[in-house]
This record gives sequence, structure tokens and C-alpha cells, in this order.
Amino acid sequence: MNKKLYLNVSSSDEESAKKLGAKYDKRRKQWYTDEEPEKYINFAKWIVKEKKDVATIVCDCIYIIQGTDLCDVCKKETQIIGLGIEKFVEIFAIYGDKEKTKPIYVPEISGFDGQQNMYITWIEDEKMIPSSLLKYLKKHYQVESKTVDNKNTVLVNQCEHCGAFLSNNKVFEEPFILSDKDFEKNIEKAKKLNIKRILLKENIYLDCEYSASANETDDIYLRYGQIEEIKL
Repeated sequence: MNKKLYLNVSSSDEESAKKLGAKYDKRRKQWYTDEEPEKYINFAKWIVKEKKDVATIVCDCIYIIQGTDLCDVCKKETQIIGLGIEKFVEIFAIYGDKEKTKPIYVPEISGFDGQQNMYITWIEDEKMIPSSLLKYLKKHYQVESKTVDNKNTVLVNQCEHCGAFLSNNKVFEEPFILSDKDFEKNIEKAKKLNIKRILLKENIYLDCEYSASANETDDIYLRYGQIEEIKL
């Protein structure tokens, strides 16, 4: 059974969405689709936000990856976590030269071919993190909220020794990015990572960037990492 994806359908578009197969959730008072992710492109108008170039939908599960790194302040080894995505759909909006031109939507689907590639990511904006996942992260890991420019609240790793905030760029470096030319060394690094697979109740939107390896090591995480499956 396919998981739901909730849509941003305006009242004027309800009939159009319904004709395409969208359904109405009376409890949440919101339209959704439970079609296969390959068909999300049919609902692109209500998926990609206005003036945005892309929408990323994560399907089925999201991963928490735990490793260690050196704090730049106290120079001690500290816990650090990143996130990982496996199955996801990206819908790109291509706009014309004229301001009122309707966009052309182009889909790109990853992770449904059985290869089990996982891509490292991080979600800075707390508002984009599902509340149950945010609560779990704050309860079980050394992460904290940080206000930036007196308005945006971002989630950052924090040193367990001195309390210094760690740069979120560290998530896209060692120990998570397996970039060694020696394949066996990458396997050993992956074995040291603690990975939790979080099963999603519904497919979710994530405003995030992700990192794909340059040396085809994206499948090592799930093949050799220590994986624990949990439900929120």
C-alpha cells in the first residue's frame, strides 16, 4: 500500500485535483494522493511551491547516521549525526522568460531500482523537519536549535564536551562521506557508523541538499553499516 503525500490544493483547484485522483482527508482537512511516487508528477502543481525550482519528496523512510568528529573549539572527539535519504522524488519547475508563464515540471526518481543507495543530507530549517522526528533527534542526540539572523531557527550538532556548535558543513565531510580511493577502507568506515532507519507514516517534503559520492560508494552505508529500524 502506498503512503500518503499531502498536497497544497487551493479551494479553486479542488475539482481539478479530484479528477486526477486526489482524495480528501476530512480529519486534516487537506487533499492528498496515495498514488505510486512515479505518478507524483501529475500533482506537481500542488507539490512544488510557488517561485520554487524544485520539490523533494522523501518516501518510505529516512535515516539517522551517527559518527564522531573533532570539535573545532576544544579539539576533542564528539558525536555528530547526519541524515540520509534512499527513496525520493524530485520535481523540477522550469520557468519561461515571461513572468506569468506556467512552469514545465520535470520529475527525477531515485532509489526505486533496488540498488539501496543512501545519500547524506541535512535539514537546517527546523520548520521543515517533521515534529516527531525533531523531537526524537533532540531527545537522543546532541543537537540544539540555533537562531540565525534573529529570525530563522536551524538545527545544529553540538559538541558534547564544550557545547560549541558544529558547522553543518561537517555533515558533508568525514566521517559520513566515504571518499577514500581504497574501497576496503570505505567499508571499514561504514561499519563504524550507527544507522537508524526511521519508517515514515506518510511521504514527506524536505527542503534539503544531498551529497552523492564521486566514487560510487553510496550503496556501502546500507550494506555494511549497523542498521536499526525504529518507528516514531
